[in-house]
Amino acid sequence: MSEKTIDTPSKRGSRLAVKFAWRTGLAMLLLFIGFGVVIGILTHNSTDRQINDNGVRMANILAGIDYEYWQLIADQNNDLATITQDYKATNLFDREIRFKPNPLKDAISVTGESARHLIRAAVYTGSSGNYEVLLQYEVVEGIGDRLDFSGEEEYGQTGVKIAEGFFTEPGGARYPVRQFSKPVFDAQGKEKGRVVIFLSAEEISQATKRAVFSVMIVCLVALVLAILLSLLLSAMVTRPARKLVRDMNLVAKGNLDHKAWGFSNDEIGSLATTFNAMTKELKEAQIKEIARKALERELSIATEIQATLLPVAVPQTPHLDIGALYKPAKEVGGDYYDFIPVDDEHIGFIVADVSGKGIPGSMVMTMLRSLIRYEASGNPSPALTLCRTNRILTRDIKRGMFVTAFYIIAEHATGKIKLSCAGHNPILYWHARSKKVREIKSKGLALGVAAGERFDSGLQEVVINMEPGDRIVMYTDGITEAMNPNGIEFGEVRLAKLLSEYRNLPADHFGKRVLEALDIFTGGGEAQDDITLVNIIYRG
Repeated sequence: MSEKTIDTPSKRGSRLAVKFAWRTGLAMLLLFIGFGVVIGILTHNSTDRQINDNGVRMANILAGIDYEYWQLIADQNNDLATITQDYKATNLFDREIRFKPNPLKDAISVTGESARHLIRAAVYTGSSGNYEVLLQYEVVEGIGDRLDFSGEEEYGQTGVKIAEGFFTEPGGARYPVRQFSKPVFDAQGKEKGRVVIFLSAEEISQATKRAVFSVMIVCLVALVLAILLSLLLSAMVTRPARKLVRDMNLVAKGNLDHKAWGFSNDEIGSLATTFNAMTKELKEAQIKEIARKALERELSIATEIQATLLPVAVPQTPHLDIGALYKPAKEVGGDYYDFIPVDDEHIGFIVADVSGKGIPGSMVMTMLRSLIRYEASGNPSPALTLCRTNRILTRDIKRGMFVTAFYIIAEHATGKIKLSCAGHNPILYWHARSKKVREIKSKGLALGVAAGERFDSGLQEVVINMEPGDRIVMYTDGITEAMNPNGIEFGEVRLAKLLSEYRNLPADHFGKRVLEALDIFTGGGEAQDDITLVNIIYRG
């Protein structure tokens, strides 16, 4: 058996554990990225909502103060006065501011988270489109016209309108700013102006960036830990699979006695059990294959032996037309035929069938051929030849084996024939004068069945005087027992009919017609037994 090698994981490239780890890591990375995006969106929305709520709250507080109060403050501070401010500055968007109108110190206080984003708070007077600054509070002096906005939308049902814009620093840097405005009414409910609050929106993007950055740091750390953990877990999970692959590699190299063991009752354990069963079957198949090859070799030898036993050519005589047909089956059978020169005036014809096949059958056939040829030389009696052959064959043949045979001795010139049958199929005799086919068989046991007097006394010898045109057909059961697809045998009747139909054909042509008829009858199927036919025509 040639060696085969199963590729181990190292030979194929990445180990199963590594594949499992990087795929798990990729899945977790995608999960973390999605998680970071969700956190960023939530943070963005939360900060956006917080700034809007603070701006709306501040606008509502300032717009809720009577317009006359703002007018009074403006008058006391010489019209366009800047409200006194008291704050701790850290940077433009991160500060604490106390917004205190003067001289009413406790009228309003804007502190904490709301003030942290405050850039400007202003109160305008006049009707829509003609507003003038009544008073304003600026975190950074000199902002002037560097606050640019477009479009206003009302925020819910609050009455506060929100607009998006940008604040430009003197250096040219731009930051997003959100404007909140609400009308201011007098005691009679008439609009006298509006309150405008400007808050920085930079915190939205900064908060989102901080949140995403924090989440990504956590995700990267978790990803590294997850990959390491998945490597560890996958190594533990795939260890039985790697062991099973090693077991398979040993079996593939020819060690069919190796068994996979030490597995738990999981899928890998079930696979190992199946693998062991497969190895056992493979072992049995290997034994059968060795036996099959040995049988093929034996049959090949038997075929060679059988080929050497059969006649190389058909003898030609002035008075006899002789033809022979032999077609071996796929498996070596035990058919044997021969032409034996008895003496100058007589020739012997024998057709035999050995019960065994293969080498044993070939060996028996070899013995039979040697014995028949030895005993037939100079002996014009077929019965005596068979009796002497049986005495020797019975001693040497394996118990349970036997040989059926039909032996004919013909006298060349006269056409007189003597025949004896040792348990074989009867012969068919075409009588030209009466134009009839007769079946001729003499009594006798098969060779090797019984020894001595029991065989000799039961064997008959029949004499027939052939006339010109008469024909004798000797055959084996490979012809008569051939079956068609329906299981029906060809039989002696069909063979006799062929003999009558092709009575005028030469001996060698008749055998070809029989073979054609068999092929049609069996539907072209393979022969199950050897086909042997010898036919003799007496010319006169």
